Amino acid sequence: MLHASNKIGGTPLTPGRLHRLSNFLQFSHSYDANVQGRLFTWKKLVRGQLIYEKLDRVLFRDGCLQLFPNYFVTNGPFTCSDHAYVYLNTDPSHAPRRGTTFKYRHSWTHYQETHAVVRKNWKIPVQGTPMYKVSHKLKKIKVDLKTWSKHTFGSFRSKLERNSDKLLYVEQKLTLQPHSARLNNWHYRLIKQREKMHLFNQKYWGTLAWKDWLVNGDRHSRYFHHSMKARKTRGKILSIQDAYGVWIDKPPSIQQLFVHDFSSRFTSVPVLPAPPLSALLPSLSDEDNALLLRPIQDSEIKEALFQMDKYKTPGVDGFGAAFFQNFWCILVPDVCQAIKSFFRYGKMLKQINHTFLALIPKLDCPTATSHFRPISLCNTLYKIIAKILVNRMRPLLDKIIDPVQSAFVPKRSIHDNILLTHEIMNKFKHMKGKKLWVALKWTRKKLTTALSGLFFLKLFASLVSTLRG
Repeated sequence: MLHASNKIGGTPLTPGRLHRLSNFLQFSHSYDANVQGRLFTWKKLVRGQLIYEKLDRVLFRDGCLQLFPNYFVTNGPFTCSDHAYVYLNTDPSHAPRRGTTFKYRHSWTHYQETHAVVRKNWKIPVQGTPMYKVSHKLKKIKVDLKTWSKHTFGSFRSKLERNSDKLLYVEQKLTLQPHSARLNNWHYRLIKQREKMHLFNQKYWGTLAWKDWLVNGDRHSRYFHHSMKARKTRGKILSIQDAYGVWIDKPPSIQQLFVHDFSSRFTSVPVLPAPPLSALLPSLSDEDNALLLRPIQDSEIKEALFQMDKYKTPGVDGFGAAFFQNFWCILVPDVCQAIKSFFRYGKMLKQINHTFLALIPKLDCPTATSHFRPISLCNTLYKIIAKILVNRMRPLLDKIIDPVQSAFVPKRSIHDNILLTHEIMNKFKHMKGKKLWVALKWTRKKLTTALSGLFFLKLFASLVSTLRG
């Protein structure tokens, strides 16, 4: 303790206890940070008497004060613990928060207002192609759901702040009247109200692991501190090395470096003419050709949709598989017509083909753009089309893929090639005679980055023309 005012209730502070921390600060050339708002960080009811103390504090040295002259320190409210958390903000004048993209929440299905919004907007007549109709109606639904969500759930943060202000007011009154039954009962009800709001927030955000921060992040717990460290190190790209080993730390330059490197890495090169199909793929039977080229059915579209995980991150439009699965009885005519039109005419709306790129680090401490793997967040209509193609090709993969390709094929295992390699190397060690044997280890990029997409396009065009005879 530094001052007698750092404690209320209980036995008075002795001079020796007051000088102990003061002498330490003087010896270490440190300073006690100024606190705004609540003063006390610990409370307890001892023998019928309520005691408040300032046990937790932030200490600064001269160097820290020069680095963070505009720091901000405040103490949190007492909730489920007898200790309150201490919040330190070293840069209160941070950049304004960027707007977040729209995402449909699976929990919205439990509200009748959501069903009314979808039914109302889906009945609106729209002129245009089938895909344009679906895209236009989704935009209308997005606007109405944004307004409804802001009105229904957007006040959570303001309610939590009002609860904190009331807790601060009651705690200040309790320091003067610690035995007041009315104030203690009021304080208890405010804490219960805060817990109910957190439980509602947990039900709203769901049980996904990556949502735990939004549910438990504001609470004074071990999860809070571990998450703070993990998110700061993994959630931001503060610096990166270019091709010459020079470190870049300015955000605009980092963005330009990623765009340049990924553009050069994934840009197509001049493509040779597609080889004859017979040289690459074995011939398929007429029954297999008919299976691949049969018209798309509504049941096939529904099967592809409901095979998707409803909790996966949505694409640019914000509507994941959960939205289409929950309202399938309403959306089925237009969605099926849009997907059938793609397979009939081979044209896709530009908005449907838009994707978000998420950079996933391959290493714990990435230092170059090659240490990040770009993941495409596609729209659900695009995923349905791709899923239909996969479902049709899956039964035929065993017939058209060479037996030595053991990965990503049903009923085959990549471990077979590993065991085969071990057997070959063991055979080399025990071979006798004058013959020489050589083993070559060939490291190459992934096939998707080394081969051109235009090459595959010509190859599949040749496949379709061959199948159609």
